[in-house]
Amino acid sequence: MKTLIIISLLTITATVTATDTEPKVELLNTESVAVVTIDLSAKFFLSAAFDTNEEVFHFTTKQDIDLIQIYNTNGDLEFTLPVMSNIVKISKNLFGKGQYNLGFLINGESAVKFSQVTIK
Repeated sequence: MKTLIIISLLTITATVTATDTEPKVELLNTESVAVVTIDLSAKFFLSAAFDTNEEVFHFTTKQDIDLIQIYNTNGDLEFTLPVMSNIVKISKNLFGKGQYNLGFLINGESAVKFSQVTIK
């Protein structure tokens, strides 16, 4: 009986720990930039790329994006970009070195999909 209680407690602890964390999924990693999801939105992205010649991020998503909100490291909103498409191009020139959170507001959904962009 003691063993069953201990196993149950370990299972509950593992479940709570797994659901409390926000899994990060790497979408893109180059010498100069990196993009990861910071919530459960990895399946939302069809592709993510960075054109080193034009210094532009390319995102393709499953659903149309109404707008993208770009937040700095302090959580301050820096830009709001209207999109109205599932294909997005964002210039690296909008960012300085550091980490930024991109909030993708999806047409018809209330939940925002987040990714983190790091400029190295």
